[in-house]
Amino acid sequence: MSNPSNFHADVNVSNERFFEVAYDKIARELDDQRPEDLLQINVDIPTAVATALGALPRIRAQREQVQVALPQFDGTLFDKLEDYALALHYAHACCGTAGDTPDDLPTLGQEGSDSRDRLRADVGALIHRGLLPATAVADCCWLNGYKNVATDLTFLVTAIKKAWPYIQGKCAIDEPELERAEQVAARMLRLVGARNLSPVAEADAADRRARVYTLFMNCYEDLRRAIGFVRWTEGDVDTIMPTLYNNSQKRKTAA
Repeated sequence: MSNPSNFHADVNVSNERFFEVAYDKIARELDDQRPEDLLQINVDIPTAVATALGALPRIRAQREQVQVALPQFDGTLFDKLEDYALALHYAHACCGTAGDTPDDLPTLGQEGSDSRDRLRADVGALIHRGLLPATAVADCCWLNGYKNVATDLTFLVTAIKKAWPYIQGKCAIDEPELERAEQVAARMLRLVGARNLSPVAEADAADRRARVYTLFMNCYEDLRRAIGFVRWTEGDVDTIMPTLYNNSQKRKTAA
């Protein structure tokens, strides 16, 4: 039986560039773009990226001919196209996951609520015996909701820790339970914050994708026009550099 860890080990991918590296490389260019110049995304991005990367060898083979015939043409576009394509793929993936938050909040919420109930009962007994002041839980609201549970849990743990030298061994609470309750409360608040910020993250990711897309499409179309010019007689620009649009698609700026 074959070892899954060695499956296709003979396929060399060591020279493949990382998508995030390309994105970081062009980050400064993204900030230089004006919102009114951004293009509306109206092509399938994975297909466009694959088409561009697949055509790169044929595109680059035209570099010398283009630069001789069009000396004012920006020859760096032959190099930048790969960066833009890889960066676009990365930005597209980031956009698809920007609003995601960990799905363990309901589970943590239940654990936090149970922990709050136990500590509330323990603290109530300690208050009844005069080992804690009644003000120890004055700030707790005892309401439902992740944020309320996490906040109450934090108040309870803080009050117990402050009195720990006096109550240790006189109640059922132990230090590992306190540490776990504090960690659960902190994690709950972090996830609540992340969930509330999801729309902001999604909007930012969409904006960054539009900026990379605009760089990529402008570069691809500029190269295609230049190659189409020098290969006019041969008429083979579509073979060298296929269009990224189908017949029903048009280049548009973002609304």
